[in-house]
Amino acid sequence: MKQANATTRKKQSTERMTIQQALAHISRTVRSKLANKDTDTIRIMEHVVELNETGILQSLDKKLTLEQLGRLERIVRRLKKDEPLEYITGSADFYDCRFYVSKDTLIPRVETESLVNLTLDAAHQKLHNGTFQCRTDPDQNKRKLSILDVGTGSGCIIISTALHLREPVSYFASDISGKALKIARKNLSAYQLTRTVRLFEGSLLEPVPEDIKLDIIVGNLPYIRHVDIDTLPKSVKHYEPHIALDGGINGVDLIRTFLIQALERLHEHGVILLEADPRVLETLLDFANRFYPDARITVHTDPFEITRFVSIQT
Repeated sequence: MKQANATTRKKQSTERMTIQQALAHISRTVRSKLANKDTDTIRIMEHVVELNETGILQSLDKKLTLEQLGRLERIVRRLKKDEPLEYITGSADFYDCRFYVSKDTLIPRVETESLVNLTLDAAHQKLHNGTFQCRTDPDQNKRKLSILDVGTGSGCIIISTALHLREPVSYFASDISGKALKIARKNLSAYQLTRTVRLFEGSLLEPVPEDIKLDIIVGNLPYIRHVDIDTLPKSVKHYEPHIALDGGINGVDLIRTFLIQALERLHEHGVILLEADPRVLETLLDFANRFYPDARITVHTDPFEITRFVSIQT
């Protein structure tokens, strides 16, 4: 009898579930798996019924098709296994934009939006307060401000920066993962920046031609101590790329290498901006002070008032 009742309920839900009922179903079954509860519930429904939020709210009584119901249940099953919603939908929201992501790229997080703000602030200061001098090259063309996003992943940092800077700037980005750069190219194309941002495949600054000197280098490089990887949430340690997470024994192994490489790549009065785990910040600052003893080194907090960023003004 119980099996018959369960079958009847499943049949009724298949035949009668409306968008409103589907929203309730998501909240009832996987709300605890969602980082941004209400927002993510709407995002799931957007993916299921292919409507925007306004369309969803205007169609609450509309019944889901069998195809849409199947899509919804597949999403619910994957969420129950702790798979991030962003990988399920193939996109993530960041800095008021939506970016393609895959399991070859980190999921952009709200904390990292502060890194974009720091990059924009540094660029505006250089462009408008006289610290940046537009020298001329042999062809008598003014030199543009140059910005590099190292370890770009999906490209969300450099793209968000480019979308908010109106002045002529030379944009560059590098990543060791060719698969990640494929996603970055897709995002560049989506925002019509393919000709604006130049991509390089390789480790850190190695693939960037030596004749390119940089005014600002920004990076969200691996900064999790190897011993801490197993303590990460399942949604992170089982799905996000470890190559973009694991910072080695002290958490800043790759950042240390980067800081050494950057010594010869910055223009005078250059700026380095980095994100890091608060637990490894002291080690990062030690390396920064050692390699850049004359620089102005500052720490910054994220939107949750957690110290997470370091700026190095040479």
